[in-house]
Amino acid sequence: ATIRNNFNPNEFHKDIESRDNNKTPEVDIYIAGFPCQPFSKAGKQQGFNDTKGRGKVFWNILDYLKQKLPKIFILENVKGFTTIDKGKCLRKVLTDLHSITMQNPNSSDYPEFSKNKRIPAYTVHHQLLNTLDHGIPHNRPRWYCVGIRQDVRHGYHPFQFPAPIPCAPLE
Repeated sequence: ATIRNNFNPNEFHKDIESRDNNKTPEVDIYIAGFPCQPFSKAGKQQGFNDTKGRGKVFWNILDYLKQKLPKIFILENVKGFTTIDKGKCLRKVLTDLHSITMQNPNSSDYPEFSKNKRIPAYTVHHQLLNTLDHGIPHNRPRWYCVGIRQDVRHGYHPFQFPAPIPCAPLE
């Protein structure tokens, strides 16, 4: 109800697992957070094997990214996602994001690739950020991942996560 009242989307999918990404519209910026409970230190830490199925949601996000290749994606999860199973979940996600490919844009900007070869679609950046370090008086460390499609990023300044911003005094 909140999403519909604030944004009035043309399409709304209640369950990402039943969404057909072939029929889902393309977007320039895709923002997604997958359920944190399977990766949180406060939970059972079952990761992708969560007994309630919540750990599988990332694969639907990955499928959308592969099919639609948005210009930019932003993913978010809890800090525990980076450490669960000795970092195995994080490494798997990063490997899968780096494995997304696109057709070479046939540009002189990419002389190292032959014309019809597939190339890595994204440069992927990830970092733990804490809201406390970014102007919000709340200690909430989160993992953020930003992917910028190769043909979009070329010629722009390298991506950097934001520098810390001090919190305003509460008084």
